[in-house]
Amino acid sequence: MEGQPTLATKNPVNRANIKARNAKIQAGIQKDLATQAQISLAGAAYTPSSLQAVFQADSDAIDAADTARKALQQAVVNEKAAHAKTAVVLSALRSYLLATFGKQAVTVLGDFGFNAPKSTAIKTVATKAAAVAKAKATRAARGTKGSVEKLAVKGNLDTTKLEAAINDPLTSSIDATPGNENAAPASPPAAATPAPTPAAPKAGSTGGTGGDGSTGGTTPPAHS
Repeated sequence: MEGQPTLATKNPVNRANIKARNAKIQAGIQKDLATQAQISLAGAAYTPSSLQAVFQADSDAIDAADTARKALQQAVVNEKAAHAKTAVVLSALRSYLLATFGKQAVTVLGDFGFNAPKSTAIKTVATKAAAVAKAKATRAARGTKGSVEKLAVKGNLDTTKLEAAINDPLTSSIDATPGNENAAPASPPAAATPAPTPAAPKAGSTGGTGGDGSTGGTTPPAHS
């Protein structure tokens, strides 16, 4: 805007340019404002010396940040170098402990935070074959099936009950059971056979036959 200084403070500038700007402003204060007893800026009163100190502090802060940044970079380099050296010594220490106390010294290795080395025994052909056979036996015992075997398993649908369910959905049900799709439907249960009817007695017979061959029954009274 007109009437305001056009110092390029809003534009992104590097630290070297800021320091150069500060130095130039300090020189201008020394040259043109040295005789001013008090300078009022942004609600604050400055002398020529205190005003120069504001811009000098800005340049000093840039220098301090550069020093700290370089120190940080050097610290990162030192950290990486220390890690690399420690890794070499760590590996050598583990090898020394194994050579001194043996691979079975689990307690000693644990004192240093090391784990005992895993077994590197080479499996024989017989061992591998036994492992394969055991795995197959386990799959068979558990009924584990592969993706191809699972696709071969299908369920059966009783078509007779399906038709009955379509015709009478309230009283019919459909059974879907796994198995062979070509299996014949179950036969209906056989009808129960009625019990035989006992024969009727012959006419004129009123009793059974006695032990002496005579016909049982009531003897009519004799007439006098």
